[in-house]
Parts: sequence; structure tokens; C-alpha cells
Amino acid sequence: MSWTQMKELFSASGQLGLLPAFPSQGLRITDDQWTLNIAGGPPTSGTFAMTAVGQAVTVNWNETPASLQTKLTNALGAGNAICTGTALPSGNILIVFTGTLAQASQTITLGANSLTGGGPPGVSHTVTGNATVETAPTGGGTAVTGACVVQFDPFAPMTATQLGFPAGGTITQLVQAMHNATGTGPTTGMIVNIYA
Repeated sequence: MSWTQMKELFSASGQLGLLPAFPSQGLRITDDQWTLNIAGGPPTSGTFAMTAVGQAVTVNWNETPASLQTKLTNALGAGNAICTGTALPSGNILIVFTGTLAQASQTITLGANSLTGGGPPGVSHTVTGNATVETAPTGGGTAVTGACVVQFDPFAPMTATQLGFPAGGTITQLVQAMHNATGTGPTTGMIVNIYA
């Protein structure tokens, strides 16, 4: 199985079809992504330790994406992490590794915390980065298994099993199932990422 990037198109009769987005190569897999949050009741003060790619930073109970990005820039170098989302303690901060840390699997761990009145902090690895460039494999008629994955922006990747899609269907049908699950319609030229 390998990742490839396909473009949606429509036949004259309005049927959804897929073509390789780039004739000679497939998908360059996305950058590594993590989500940071504080579970349970919101704390009223304190900090916790976070280690990102071997570099320690102290995270405040009410850290904002912008302030965390500044800390990660100081620890990892300019352009190596982007933080978006909403401020702790009630929000989630999305951390995406970019620059020299792009398109590779990275690590984040949490250490001791001194949060008062809430917690604990949590971090989840939401997308594993990888820089593999594949030769574009097959078209949309290839049969899929339950492990096949489909993804398009801004939605998270979903496996055929998560979509309730039966094994043996085609990739084109799997993409249509993803559209049905996300309440979106196919769009000519839309880039679809397929792992099959």
C-alpha cells in the first residue's frame, strides 16, 4: 500500500472519476501534527513541561497558540513549528512541524505539571509526517480493503472501515463515501489523498 494524490473530475454523464494529480509521482505525505489540550476541569494557574523533538519548553495553563509558537521557535529554530487553534485551558492547540522538521515523524512528550484546579494536560499525535514520494499507482477503479484511507482538506483521514465501506468497492466509490460522510460534494480539480 502507498499514498498517492488524485484529482477529482466528472465524466460527461456527471459520474465522479479520479486521475493522478501528477502524472509521474504521487503524494508527498503531510507534515507531522499534534494536538495539545488540558482535559477535565480548567485549571486556574500553573504550568507543565513539554518536550518537542528533544527540546524542553514550559507551557502555561492559559497558553495561546502564538505564545507557544514563540517558545517552539526559540527551542527548535525559526520556521520549524506552526501553532494554531485556540488558547488553553478550554481550547486545543494544533502543532504542525514544518521547515527542517517537515514531512517526518516527530515526537512530543509531556512531563511534570503544577496545574492548580484542573488538568491533566494531554497531547495526541493526529497526523504522522512522512516524505515518501510514490509513483502514482492505479486509477479510481482499484478494489479497496478496510485499511484504505481517504483524506481531503479540511477533513481528517478516514479508513474504509471507519466509513463503513465494504471491502471490494473501488477507490472512486470510497471517495464518494467520504463525501457522503463529510456532507461535501465532489469538486472538479479537488485534490484527494488516497492510501491504497
